[in-house]
Amino acid sequence: MQGDFFLTARTSNRAAYVHRSSVIDEPTVPEDDVADLGVAYRSSARLGIGFGRVRDVTPVIRALRVRERLKALGRDEVMGREAVQAAAQAFARRPGYTAIYDRPDKYFWNDLFSEIGDGTDGLAPGEVFYVAEALQEPVGRRLEGGEVRAGVTLAYDNELERTEDNGVLTRRNRDIESAYGLFASGEYFTNLGLRQQVGVVLDARYSRPTEDDRTTDSASRVTLDATWLYDVADRFRLDSRVNARYARTQRTEPFDITESAIGVSVQTDARVFVENRLAVTAGVGYAYDYEDQGDRADQTSRGMFFDIGVRYYLFRSLNI
Repeated sequence: MQGDFFLTARTSNRAAYVHRSSVIDEPTVPEDDVADLGVAYRSSARLGIGFGRVRDVTPVIRALRVRERLKALGRDEVMGREAVQAAAQAFARRPGYTAIYDRPDKYFWNDLFSEIGDGTDGLAPGEVFYVAEALQEPVGRRLEGGEVRAGVTLAYDNELERTEDNGVLTRRNRDIESAYGLFASGEYFTNLGLRQQVGVVLDARYSRPTEDDRTTDSASRVTLDATWLYDVADRFRLDSRVNARYARTQRTEPFDITESAIGVSVQTDARVFVENRLAVTAGVGYAYDYEDQGDRADQTSRGMFFDIGVRYYLFRSLNI
């Protein structure tokens, strides 16, 4: 499509097969062989139109970090606007060096310094390693821009359950559901300098069953995610997230009931790279959930959670 308009389409298909059998063998009763069989197929699709553009600017951030490191070495005149763009293009091609060369860093930095210009000549080995550490900084995945989407959704579920007792069918249940609906979503990201990024993602959905004899008349859901990424230091990054969600379901059986749920969670994770491939992460968060169940008592839950972990990366990507 022309300009910043675009078409968006997505589909998801899942199939599952479950077979469970149990044998009851007791001296006082005959042997009983019970088998449970379950088959399920789920499919969903969405089609819509969008406006705007969100770009991955991680290579640009890394190129600017290279310029900062060169300036720290007294090479203020090295990287102009064109050199930064050339370095960003080189970072975008960085995964290809790993696929082609046994020593990808050697060839990558030789090509990068050649594209930057003659101002990088004469760097001492220690200075070269200092500049090359820009590749190991945990800058995360950096996005810039915004876009909105809207369209229609379709869903289809087909489930079959059956039970056999000593080869005799004792229970068989088949449930087929289909639904249609609308969706609208939007996202916006911006970088507040080289070390910070903020983003907002909003998603809203509404659906109704295609059959009139279903217990659910309609369902709607809205979720909002706000994120903040902060590179505190070269090997230390904070990732914070606030998630808010609202869901509403209108039921018609056994009588008209409106159920709703509200949830809010806040989480902050700290990631420290002890060395290039080993990272230690620690996080803390708080969650609150409230459910209005219509004809039943309301439910409220809240709590804090902590986590700590160690991760070793066999292959570091540019977006970590």
